[in-house]
Amino acid sequence: MSRKGLSRLVLLWLVVMFSCNSLAEEAVATMSTSRIEHELNKVNKDLKELSDALAISSGDTTDALQLKLFQKNEELRAILATAVNQNSIPKEELIAQIEIQKSYSKGANTYLEEKIKALNAKIDAAKNEERLSLINDFQELQHYLNSVTNSSWQNIQWLKTLGVDESAAEAQFRGVVVQKLRLTSASVEYLNQQIGVIGKQLSVAPESEKAGLQLAQLVVKQRQSIAVESLTTLISVSDQLGIDTSEYKRLLFEVTGSITQDLFEGKVILSILTHWSSSVWDWLGTTAPQHLFQLFIFILLILITKMVVKLVRKITSKTVESKNLNLSQLMQDFFIGMSGNIVWIIGIMIALSQVGLNLAPVLTGFGIAGVIIGFALQDTLSNFAAGMMLLIYRPFDVGDFVFAGGVDGKVSHMSLVNTTIKTFDNQIIII
Repeated sequence: MSRKGLSRLVLLWLVVMFSCNSLAEEAVATMSTSRIEHELNKVNKDLKELSDALAISSGDTTDALQLKLFQKNEELRAILATAVNQNSIPKEELIAQIEIQKSYSKGANTYLEEKIKALNAKIDAAKNEERLSLINDFQELQHYLNSVTNSSWQNIQWLKTLGVDESAAEAQFRGVVVQKLRLTSASVEYLNQQIGVIGKQLSVAPESEKAGLQLAQLVVKQRQSIAVESLTTLISVSDQLGIDTSEYKRLLFEVTGSITQDLFEGKVILSILTHWSSSVWDWLGTTAPQHLFQLFIFILLILITKMVVKLVRKITSKTVESKNLNLSQLMQDFFIGMSGNIVWIIGIMIALSQVGLNLAPVLTGFGIAGVIIGFALQDTLSNFAAGMMLLIYRPFDVGDFVFAGGVDGKVSHMSLVNTTIKTFDNQIIII
């Protein structure tokens, strides 16, 4: 924290404390001190002592005193809230105390916004490794700023309760909140888009670059979480001011996925449905034609592949049936079937690549699945190996009379995994 900023806060607190002490002395001189007044005077005294200590502190001690000062002021505000509700302190004194709180909130808001702006610039210029520690400071400052925003609105409500005309102050505060809503919601949307962009980069990045991208993604997610917390605070205050927050609640739902009672409001539901329908129409207008064209190309390639398969099988069939080759029926069927299957595989892979599918993971998956299936179907694969031996050595062929496994008959059909024998009494035996 800069010494200039620290001096401003200390000066502000000293003004607050001296004013509070003067008011307390007047109250003691004119009337007996109630319990709440006694607590109020005690907290004011503690605040003055903390302010004096803060003026001469440095380093970590300064940060600790600032935190203590903030907590003590929250304690003071709790006493003021009780006093306003119970009307236990003279109205003039309460109004004076709250006016002091207004001055403090205004000064603290300006100071915190300047600090956050400077810290944001520092975060943007820092490396990803350095950003994590800066993000923690940013989160703390933003938390204090959210509390100051709540306090500013509470000050106005207190004064209105005490009969003070706060129309001008409320209108000014309303304008500030509307502006903050727009800026914060824009920040949430931008950070959400950044998370999506980094996620896409991670999915295609090599292993050497993934560590840096993951760190960048973590930083952006933390910043988004801080922005979401600020937006939630602003929405809460805006609802009390009568500002329409349906769009911002819809944004929170889309970003966080959290279902709250706010989602059941009519305007919020309408906003969600309107946004979804708009997204659907945008998709139909931009992305759908491209996907439909890709689907058309895919179907066309499959049909072309089917025709090529028929042609290849026909050519292969005529080739293997040639008497010059003298191939067994099993080998003929094998070559005909394999030629068609190979063309099918090539055609399907080409068709899938045209619709944007990355074939590398698909082929890897087929390889892994092949190993698993191989272990699961060992018996079937052993039969397949035996069929390959029959294919190579040709001990018998379709139409031959054989005796196998105690069965006499004619080979009616052969494949790589089994042989079908028709016995003389017309029984079908599969071996």
